Amino acid sequence: MLDILKAALISVSTFISALLPQPAYIEGVVGQPLEFNPLVKSANEIDETIESLIFGNLPDHLSESFEISEDGKEYIFYLKPNLKFHNGQALTTDDVAYTLRQLEEFQSLALEVVDKSTIRFVLEEPFAPFLGLLRVGIVPRGFPKDYSGLTPIGSGPFRIIEIKKGNRVYEVELGAVDQSYQIKRLCFKFYLTHRDLVEAIKLGDVLAYGGPKILKWPTFNYFEQPLTGRYYGLFFNLNGPEILSDREFRRNLARALNKEVLVEQALGGEGVIIDSPIVGSWAETDDISVHGYQEIPSVAYNNKLTLTVPATLAHLKAADVIKEYWSWLGVALDIRPVAPAEILEKVIKPKDFEILLFGQEVGRDPDRYVYWHSTQEDYPGLNFTGYSQMRVDKALEEGRKTLDQEKRKEHYTNFQRILTADVPVIWLYQPLYTFGVSKKISGVSLDGLLHPKDRFANLKEWGFE
Repeated sequence: MLDILKAALISVSTFISALLPQPAYIEGVVGQPLEFNPLVKSANEIDETIESLIFGNLPDHLSESFEISEDGKEYIFYLKPNLKFHNGQALTTDDVAYTLRQLEEFQSLALEVVDKSTIRFVLEEPFAPFLGLLRVGIVPRGFPKDYSGLTPIGSGPFRIIEIKKGNRVYEVELGAVDQSYQIKRLCFKFYLTHRDLVEAIKLGDVLAYGGPKILKWPTFNYFEQPLTGRYYGLFFNLNGPEILSDREFRRNLARALNKEVLVEQALGGEGVIIDSPIVGSWAETDDISVHGYQEIPSVAYNNKLTLTVPATLAHLKAADVIKEYWSWLGVALDIRPVAPAEILEKVIKPKDFEILLFGQEVGRDPDRYVYWHSTQEDYPGLNFTGYSQMRVDKALEEGRKTLDQEKRKEHYTNFQRILTADVPVIWLYQPLYTFGVSKKISGVSLDGLLHPKDRFANLKEWGFE
């Protein structure tokens, strides 16, 4: 009798809780969501962020356990029991297989659906970054690769509840599927300008915002971390003007540039200077030759070069700083702005540049094969400088073959040491990411921030004060 009464009380309590309005996390965003489709790499930050919440991936969310063979060639994943998509449809290994087969990087992979909860991958060679590749949002079988909507059927800890739109999208609201989250509702409100967002913060319409530091509001806590998955540099076309093939010339260009002044003047100090393509990782090393700033140039040149930059205010400011410092070295720069959306087609694919100020995004694994191995000169490889160094090739090849982290670190230390000595690029900075959050919300942490979407990495620990 007591058990029946207890069960009834719990049921009534749950029903009443469901009827009561739940406090929502409300974030202000400048811009618009375009499409939520994990099968297509998005350049829109808010799309990536919401996709990370509404789609679960195999290693982090959907697998109960996995095994890796001793030789590193075989991976077996076991799904959690009773997995479902947000529409109630069962999620099985058939859906995992369907998702991965839509992606180019898995086209030639040996993939076996052992049963509804077990899937097996067999690699031709050991590949240490493989787990990172599997962090793809899983979609239901039949989900169209060209989907361009905002209400997909997801598999993650949150689902789409409502989209408010007229001539544009005003709000996207998510609700928790996983009830272990203290915050059950996430609302993203969209604004046309930063001025509109500032006004909304002051009026109390939003509880958080991320990106540039647009104001310091007394009711907010502010968290600031470099985006370790994004870095900017000056990339040399080594197949361009003959002078750029002179390593000592490139080194002198590096020595002539004061990166601290560049970050201060172009970014308002919102960046962290870097000297390597592997920063904020277990494979980062100090064992590299840094060509630091020399106030008085040791040589003088008489050269004219073109610097291609994305046509944004920050990049154009950076270009002006670079132009001034290199003029003291006797190098005259013409600045060539290109619309950011056209950089890939007009600049990188045809390699139509002499020097390019550009940002690259990388994954959590320190593998940089696609960016610097000599076989990756032609697109979709991203070694667009044309850099070729046998010892770098060897280090990158060995670094992805072994699963032993200490041995991998040795290979990546060699890679960084040789690359920075050769200066095919002058590393500049990682941008700082500012996350302003109402003091009503507790538990927020930006530790290990790779990309902006990672601000929700410890969302389970968030709550309302």
